[in-house]
Amino acid sequence: MVHSKAKVIYTIIVFIALAAFDNIIIGLFPPLFRYIAKDLDVGIAKLGTVSAINILVTALSSLYWGYLSGKHRRKNLIIIGTLIWVVSVFLTAASQNFIQLLLFQILTGVGLGCIASIGFSILTDYIPHHKRGLVLSLWGMAQGLGGILGSLMASLTATGTSWRWPFEIVGFIGLFLIILYFFVEEPPRGQS
Repeated sequence: MVHSKAKVIYTIIVFIALAAFDNIIIGLFPPLFRYIAKDLDVGIAKLGTVSAINILVTALSSLYWGYLSGKHRRKNLIIIGTLIWVVSVFLTAASQNFIQLLLFQILTGVGLGCIASIGFSILTDYIPHHKRGLVLSLWGMAQGLGGILGSLMASLTATGTSWRWPFEIVGFIGLFLIILYFFVEEPPRGQS
């Protein structure tokens, strides 16, 4: 019983962290517009378009990830989706022009789409209905705090170094999250 409860708590913590990182990446980009625009010699308005496309792709791809989660192991899909956004965030940091930045942010959105649909699905299968409201409140709070943390991280690190550094930090943390996923036990669909 204690071992099972510890696995559930571990899974909740990992997926709430995942929810935060979904929004850290989204919140990271806008405060860096000025630095990216100067470095890549692009208008700030174009960067707003990149940000909007990233969010749109994240939302639309979550539909496809949700579809896939009904056909495949969700844990494997979360690992694949996270790997996609991690690699794309590192590539974003290496962007040398606007087209590369746009392409890598689109790919980031594809990877991020897995978090909302699959993470939410796994959590609701793990949590008994009488505790579901609390855990899903933590999920929502983590998303809001993630956006704030992303903006704060961008503001604090980019001014002293480069706009690329915040993306690299998030990429390394994403690699760590992938390692944590290996220890998550996927619940049977509809368990709770």
